[in-house]
Amino acid sequence: MPTTHPTTLALPATGQRQKIAILGGGIGALTTAFELTSQPDAAAKFDITLYQMGWRLGGKCATARGPNARIEEHGIHGFLGSYYNALPLMARVYEALDRPSTVPIRSFHDAFKPESFVLMWDYQYFDANKPELGVGLQRWPFTAPTNDLDPANPADYAKLMKVEHWLVAAARFLQGVVDEHHAEHGGEGGLLNGLFEAFHWAEGKRLLGKLVDALEDFAQTLASAAVEGVLAAIQALVHWLQAIEAKLGNGHVELRRLLVVADYMLAVIRGTLHDEVATKGFDQLDDINFSDWLAKHGAGVAAISSPMSLNTTNLSYQYPKGDTSRKALMGAGCYLHWTLRSFGFLGAFAWLFEAGTGETVIAPMYEALKARGVKFEFFHKVRNVALSADKSSVAAVEFDVQATLKAAGEYQPLIDVKGLPSWPGEPLYDQLA
Repeated sequence: MPTTHPTTLALPATGQRQKIAILGGGIGALTTAFELTSQPDAAAKFDITLYQMGWRLGGKCATARGPNARIEEHGIHGFLGSYYNALPLMARVYEALDRPSTVPIRSFHDAFKPESFVLMWDYQYFDANKPELGVGLQRWPFTAPTNDLDPANPADYAKLMKVEHWLVAAARFLQGVVDEHHAEHGGEGGLLNGLFEAFHWAEGKRLLGKLVDALEDFAQTLASAAVEGVLAAIQALVHWLQAIEAKLGNGHVELRRLLVVADYMLAVIRGTLHDEVATKGFDQLDDINFSDWLAKHGAGVAAISSPMSLNTTNLSYQYPKGDTSRKALMGAGCYLHWTLRSFGFLGAFAWLFEAGTGETVIAPMYEALKARGVKFEFFHKVRNVALSADKSSVAAVEFDVQATLKAAGEYQPLIDVKGLPSWPGEPLYDQLA
């Protein structure tokens, strides 16, 4: 859309009611406005106007409804259960919005649904004893365990805000994965025909319980004696797993995958304790590559090359020049921080949006801010931010006004799609001169 009608916004000195101009309507800008208006007596303190280029908000989170009201979005979107900022923010937005019963998405739990299933891909090498397994990438359906933490409950976040909490969560994750495998594949008539029982299943459950208990002791005290207790529990588990692996015949894919998950998780826990991450932080580890760090703390080649390890690097494009045949490069501190936190999820591994990002996230934020008195000026493209004479502050913001309204008032950007406030795929020209 061609720009027309240049205009300038002069920023006045702070008075009794502070005027605030927010430039752009991406998720950061909307969050800023929401936090400002969440302060006590915000309506009496602030006069906020948000200026947005074009007809819709959201920035990289912007989506629209095109022909036949179909959602125009580049993929299925959601939040991980470890998004400790985004999830409670949206819970607060929906609480503040208090939509009527006629709107199909009214609450946080209407908008976000738990998802624990992940389809991973595992590379299968040729096995002369099992040629039917083939060679190449094989499907690895994986269901993460759930917990009773609620992302809409602020009190639950306090249980997952420190490294020691994430270690407990990681051990409980492993405990849940093992229980799930036993329920699905073990026992009489199971896919593995009782292999789990043959490998002293009860002993494995007992050892996992000891690991969780030892990590909970560590979380309480961070004492070196507690660390010794955790390492002893890990060593006992390793011996149990090694005994299974020594007896395991070729072709038991599910059980081998369980061993890979356990090897990976135990290396992460062991390395976090050994490097005193709870007290020394993550940055100390960034001079070593993550795969080398895993190997240093006992992870085997199968675990290091598994999707449990590589999912993080694949998601963040950590291959040199995009060449996936080369060794991925990612600082161990950054990698470990992401990994531990991802196990410390609330309720489920992920929370998927029940509609487009525009309808699930951005439109509710817009409506909540409108109800709090925030003003929106659409079709305002920032042309220049002018400094004061001494260059110590902003003196004015210059805009190109892209369109003007037919009537007085504010542009109304949303359309109704089966009762759900949504963003159109183009400006609503009937409102524009």
